[in-house]
Amino acid sequence: MFCNQCGMEVPEGGAFCPNCGNKMDNVVQTSEDAGTVIGNEREGQEQGQNIQRKFCPNCGTENSAEDTFCKECGMPLDGRGYGVNAAVAGMQMNGVPTGAESNKRKGLIIGICAAAAVLVLALIVIAVRSLAMSPRGKVFQAVAATMKETPEIVSDLKVVGNIFSEDRYTLGFTMEIDGDTVSGEYRNSASDKQVYLAADVDSDQLDVLCGVHAGVFKAAAMDWDYVFTYDPKRDNDGYLCENMRKKELEQLNSMLESMTSDKADNKALQKELTSALLQESETLEFKEAKTEEFEVDGQDRECKGYKVRINEKNLAHYMEAVGEITAKRMPKDMMDEFTDEMEELIEEIEDDDFDLDITFYLYKKKLAAVTFEMDDYGDEEWVIAFQGGDYRMQNVVISLLYDGETYGEAEISCKKKGSVETISIESDADMTITYDTKSGVVSMEYDDNWSECYIEGIYKHSGSEASFSLEAFEVDGDSLMEEEDVSLMIYVKKGAEIEKYSGTEFDLGGAEEDDFEDLIDDLRENSELFEDWFYEGGHFIGLRNLYW
Repeated sequence: MFCNQCGMEVPEGGAFCPNCGNKMDNVVQTSEDAGTVIGNEREGQEQGQNIQRKFCPNCGTENSAEDTFCKECGMPLDGRGYGVNAAVAGMQMNGVPTGAESNKRKGLIIGICAAAAVLVLALIVIAVRSLAMSPRGKVFQAVAATMKETPEIVSDLKVVGNIFSEDRYTLGFTMEIDGDTVSGEYRNSASDKQVYLAADVDSDQLDVLCGVHAGVFKAAAMDWDYVFTYDPKRDNDGYLCENMRKKELEQLNSMLESMTSDKADNKALQKELTSALLQESETLEFKEAKTEEFEVDGQDRECKGYKVRINEKNLAHYMEAVGEITAKRMPKDMMDEFTDEMEELIEEIEDDDFDLDITFYLYKKKLAAVTFEMDDYGDEEWVIAFQGGDYRMQNVVISLLYDGETYGEAEISCKKKGSVETISIESDADMTITYDTKSGVVSMEYDDNWSECYIEGIYKHSGSEASFSLEAFEVDGDSLMEEEDVSLMIYVKKGAEIEKYSGTEFDLGGAEEDDFEDLIDDLRENSELFEDWFYEGGHFIGLRNLYW
């Protein structure tokens, strides 16, 4: 086969001429003589030479040493560009760009991708804006923007909520009264729920450790040398189980198994409940309402309103979803009872036939007021007015109106001077909360015209731990802490150190009556806690000194 452009012989199957790069699709076989002449010339050139090969930098195909173009893809092999005719032929016949043309094509592709990405982002922005432009979107946007700005003490207390949302956390306390100390911890993880209690009272010490671990109950004390266990998955036919009602035993077994099962995932529960609420909210119709005037930031403002009506069907439908989500996390016997109670409640809601109108009034994309009206109670209306200040929730007034007259009112205001933040609640009972954002000192004063209460303590927090230490506690001017010499600290922290149990295992589900009698005798002899207790006729009788 020969090239019809330069006459060079091309190996069988070659797509391009190795001499000029011409594509070989439309090449017709030359005459036998021409083939012979050209073939002889090629043979003369190659006689007595070791033929070297070149590899194409574009497709990797092996070529002869004298080839200037790749026989497979037409790429120049000696660093030179195409001649004008060859380049044009290659582009027109094959459409494969090389060299500078290839770089231009890559740049074009990158540009197209970038433009597509910008278009997608623009569509997302348009979609979000279109949602925000709807009454529902405007209300959701305003609620989120208003709730985002809160007093600093509220923001700092969010640490506690964040810790409780973790899979592993510890909640504990320590208390001292006139030299006697009591402390405890609740340790939580997905498969372990453990409680530890320690007491040192009148020089007597007691350490108790108990919990549910992968559905198995365990309990131990410092000087008992026993680990009491109960496994609901076993055939529990011992003395204790025989004396329990069948239903009570089934409920106990179901409760233990569900406490540390995957179904008891609080995060998943919260997520599903929130999702159900959002789904129900999508069925509600938000309509524009009459513009009303409210005080915002010290001035009367014209505020646009958006009204939504909630009826018994909406509430019943959401309660059905709550019931289904909650029930599937319960043991079978408890689930049936819970489901029956939820059905009764839902029927009562459906029979109530009520309409609740909620109107959201907005000013500068934040809440100015929210009103609640129920037709069942005449012309009764609750109004929550966000009067603002430095932020919209700084001053809030809650009012109860009847026929346009105010029948009750509560004012919540927040002020800050330096590092000290003061929250005042004025109603039938007054309350003042003071929080020093630097030192963590928190105090609360309460007065309902019948009694007065004052509490003070120190709140400390970090990303992984929060604690409150009680410093003062007064009721009607009398200090409860000074008289009794009391100190108390409550804390919560991320992580849970599950303690191991040590001692001889005692199977509460399988032990017979004789086993319990031997246990009591052993505990009476070896534990100070049980030395005054005795066992008779299959029952605990109580303290000896009550009878003897």
